[in-house]
Amino acid sequence: MEHRLVSRIRNIAVIVNPASGGSEPPLRELNEALATFESTIEVTQTADDGIRFCRDAVSRDVDLIIAYGGD
Repeated sequence: MEHRLVSRIRNIAVIVNPASGGSEPPLRELNEALATFESTIEVTQTADDGIRFCRDAVSRDVDLIIAYGGD
């Protein structure tokens, strides 16, 4: 049985901060995990990208913001 809160989540924004070692984030796995949701995945490249992506997600009224990765 799905939790009531989870059942209300439709639109998800994922902000990926790749490790400084240069490894690629697992975008295929993220896309598969989020297949049943409307989602966007943004990969940061500069120090300010995370804040900018988060503000954009809030302005689009997403239901959930996920921060992934980092070093």
